[in-house]
Amino acid sequence: MEKIKKLSEEIKDHQLKSWEQLPDLDIYKDQLLIYLSGRLPFEEERDRITGAMINNYTKAGIVPRTVGKRYQREHIAALTAIRILKQVLSVSEVALFLDIEGAKSDTEDFYERLLEALNREGEKTGEKLSEIQDDKTLREGIMSFALSAYLNALACKQLLRLAKGESKEEKTAAEPEEAK
Repeated sequence: MEKIKKLSEEIKDHQLKSWEQLPDLDIYKDQLLIYLSGRLPFEEERDRITGAMINNYTKAGIVPRTVGKRYQREHIAALTAIRILKQVLSVSEVALFLDIEGAKSDTEDFYERLLEALNREGEKTGEKLSEIQDDKTLREGIMSFALSAYLNALACKQLLRLAKGESKEEKTAAEPEEAK
């Protein structure tokens, strides 16, 4: 169970770079891809982002357009969030999440809140992993994590739908009578 202890510590200790630690200079796409590579824990090749993905996210309005083909902190923050969120949400759900969270209007604030939440959840996950002591608790842990991931994804998707509906209702309520 030493490997599980190590896993627990890696998850609890994993920290993404803060906004201030992100590169404060304009970089090209190939440099961006290199920078983003290996930043997430236990990243596999299939989880990596490609230039075509960045283009698609930009065309969809999920990632801000570049200035002179150069990427900045805002791009790194948005792409980091996308890489994490696309593990459990569709691209359209990720776009909605980023919109609801104000990622485009105040990227720095959004990114810092994302890091805080990720660290908090990493602590919880690490603690839960540290409870695994034998084969029985290993099997129980696998079951628990799988079902928790399923239920958390369901809850997140439903909350996004509710938030999207509330946004429409708020906009409709704010419109003048003639516009309705």
